[in-house]
Amino acid sequence: MVTIDIPAEIAPYIQRLQADPNDYAANKAVASFLGSKQETFPHSTEFFERALAQNRSDDPDHKDMLQAYAEVLIFIGEFEKAIKPLRVLLASYQTDMKYLVHLAFASFRSGHVEMAFDVAKKVVDRFFVSAKEEAELLGEPITQILAPDNIMQSRLGELAVKLDLYAKAKVLGLTPQVKALLPILKDEVVNGCLYECLKDCLSDLITFPSGPEERDAWIAKYDRSLVRTDYFVDAGKRGLDMNHFFVLVQRKWEESGREPLLKLPDKYDAAGRELLAKHGMPEDAWFVCFHARSGGYHADLLAGNLTHYRNSNIEGYMPAMEAVRDRGGWVVRIGDSSMPPLPEMEGVIDYAVSDWREDWIDVFLLARSRFLVCVPSGPCAVAQAFGVPIVGVNWFPFGDWQYSSRDIMIFKPYRRSDDGSYLTVSEMVGPPVRGLLAKNAFDARGIEVIENSPDDIRATVVEMMDKCDGRSDYSAEDDDLQQRFKALADPFDVGVNSRFGRDFLRNHSAVLG
Repeated sequence: MVTIDIPAEIAPYIQRLQADPNDYAANKAVASFLGSKQETFPHSTEFFERALAQNRSDDPDHKDMLQAYAEVLIFIGEFEKAIKPLRVLLASYQTDMKYLVHLAFASFRSGHVEMAFDVAKKVVDRFFVSAKEEAELLGEPITQILAPDNIMQSRLGELAVKLDLYAKAKVLGLTPQVKALLPILKDEVVNGCLYECLKDCLSDLITFPSGPEERDAWIAKYDRSLVRTDYFVDAGKRGLDMNHFFVLVQRKWEESGREPLLKLPDKYDAAGRELLAKHGMPEDAWFVCFHARSGGYHADLLAGNLTHYRNSNIEGYMPAMEAVRDRGGWVVRIGDSSMPPLPEMEGVIDYAVSDWREDWIDVFLLARSRFLVCVPSGPCAVAQAFGVPIVGVNWFPFGDWQYSSRDIMIFKPYRRSDDGSYLTVSEMVGPPVRGLLAKNAFDARGIEVIENSPDDIRATVVEMMDKCDGRSDYSAEDDDLQQRFKALADPFDVGVNSRFGRDFLRNHSAVLG
């Protein structure tokens, strides 16, 4: 529960609303106050809605209020509701790319297929046309700056996945052949070692700045040539978001027999093996990294319940860790220091809460793990870029799947609170359920999100170990369940590369409807 300190200048408006809940000026003032801080975003929506319902388009603040309302809705995961104010904004401000980008995001998240295709294509086309026009004015080849958003700089997963996708698409000829500039320096990202690996491996495809002077010169010179690495256009002229486009790119990448673009420098291999040996792991041992989000890393977002269902209980992973140990492997738990420590277990290194964490060790562990057991989070994207297979467990939200055919996934099922029945795949991928993210949004619709059982997680990890050992055992019934599930779980018709856990689908076949 969030305690809200009401400043003196807002208190009179609260009193006015007690007398008249539809007081326009009072709703506007309270909405603006609550919509100015992330921790109070969820409390602002009712005031925005009452003010905007009066349609005071003559108010000079009307545009700002619509924009703030839409951004609040997107932040708290109410993507379906965000579509209406964004459309109103675009009707009056058609050239504002910010609204178009927000609408593309909300359309994909809420499952509005045709709208998503159309809006995403407009985003890509407008960025390209702007860059082309600027190139003609400068008399130079078309150049685009890969938008240096804060998420790419502050989250190692975003940095890895966006550059890996862009580079692979460029190699395969699936993006316009332009000069791509990345105006970000090593000391501006969350993991300098990952930046070094990306720069070493991708410099033929993406130009990195030599220093702050060159970076600033790019931004000043190509101020109309930004491009968002979140949206692309496929061969069928459909606009796609990053997650769905990457499925197509990775499939073509694998079909062409190509190796991962990202490589780990030899120096980190030697140092990493030596370090693990100091902590008891034999030099010839194989290991599996485990990552389960807990509530500490993004505690600032908890007020809006945004991370509640993205987290999971590490205790549920213990049987899977034991299965790795039974096969002769070691376990390395990765994450951050806010996580609850693991109990002492033979063959398990609790790196997350260790006092010897460094950027290069993070990258080494993810690049050299036999496979990674994880929820959808940053480490998953880094491992993927190095070609490490993924066992995706407690996957949430439902609908955006891993990219590689190497991967095996199981998801958090959705269950109705009143009768305990499970939502079908068709119900989970369509609007409005697909767009739900925050716990309170699920609660309002009487839906519970169920964590994978320890047995589900263990069975999926064992399936991956069998796959790695070349002894997978799938029946005709298993293959049928896979195909039926994939057909239902693919509303954007891009295909699904990864497998879904064999035992999990057997046990949850009712979700097929």
